[in-house]
Amino acid sequence: MENRERRVGLLDESSQFINERLGIRTVEDLISHFPRAYYDRRDLVPVGKLPIGSNATFVATILAISMRRARRGQKIFTVAVGDETGVVNLVFFNQPYLEKYFKQGERVVVSGELGLYRDRRQIVSPEYEIIGGELTESLLHAGRIVPIYPLTAGISQRMMRKIVAAACEKCAGQIREILPDDLLRRFDVPPREEAFRQAHYPDTYETLEKARRRFKIEEVFFLHLLIKERRKNLTRKKQRPPVAAPHPLLERFLASLPFELTGAQRRVLDEIRADVEKGGLNRLLQGEVGSGKTVVALAATVLAIGKGYQAAFMAPTEILALQHHERSRELCEGLGIRMELLIGSTAKADKKRIHEQVNAGEIDLVIGTHAL
Repeated sequence: MENRERRVGLLDESSQFINERLGIRTVEDLISHFPRAYYDRRDLVPVGKLPIGSNATFVATILAISMRRARRGQKIFTVAVGDETGVVNLVFFNQPYLEKYFKQGERVVVSGELGLYRDRRQIVSPEYEIIGGELTESLLHAGRIVPIYPLTAGISQRMMRKIVAAACEKCAGQIREILPDDLLRRFDVPPREEAFRQAHYPDTYETLEKARRRFKIEEVFFLHLLIKERRKNLTRKKQRPPVAAPHPLLERFLASLPFELTGAQRRVLDEIRADVEKGGLNRLLQGEVGSGKTVVALAATVLAIGKGYQAAFMAPTEILALQHHERSRELCEGLGIRMELLIGSTAKADKKRIHEQVNAGEIDLVIGTHAL
């Protein structure tokens, strides 16, 4: 996007709150601050046509405000709102502080169940949002799918919508596409500029979902590029020496197992073997619980140990480390692999001994937690 560093402060005098409290410093930061939810305010009904007992949403003007005390000392705050078709009372109990928020002549969006009390139409404890007096500005807050933003103290939804709408307008024609055309066509998602507009002010929930999907694809696409670049750099640097074939210790290990490896386990192990023979390994092994990931990982350590290298096997918890150590000793019995356990609760003297033996090359495989 051009003018990437243009300051948000150019958009609105209230933007200092956004800069300081939400960490938004550029226009791109602002339009990337996506809503957390949405109100569906497309079907607004005139006040006079609201049926009794219905849950409805409408826009009206604040006509009058009153506060009275009921017999039991309860404070009742009433706001009369209406349009050219009728009037409805909004009733709030024991919320006198609301008096400072409602101003005669301002417009308000109201949602709630319409009822009757003494032949007067009213809504008790409705949801509401005051949207001001300008009709053109009110169109940002009603008559459409309306965004609800993550906020901080000093910033209202009305303020944030106004600033974001101004930012989107200023960015028109300046947001460059960063995904290949064939990717957009394959996943049926909109161009970047249209996706930003639909994410903030969607025409329909279908266009909103397409915009969301587009940004998810964008995130995965660049994550994939980053991983490929890192893999290429690792390969280029040749950080790991090749572990040349043959691998007799590995073959002995596989032959001694009390079970046969599955086809998937053998395929993965062959891929690992091919990688290390080239001098590189950068893989994530994924599988269901109980699918045999541990034996594949242990086989990979045996592959390295068989060529004179040392190996470390790290687990996230001490219980898992203990289990892996016990199971590994069983599976490696008779192979002559020197193995130790190193975890946080290992005695200080034993830790020192293990460190010294590792440094001296007297341990082939050390299994443990982050204590490694």
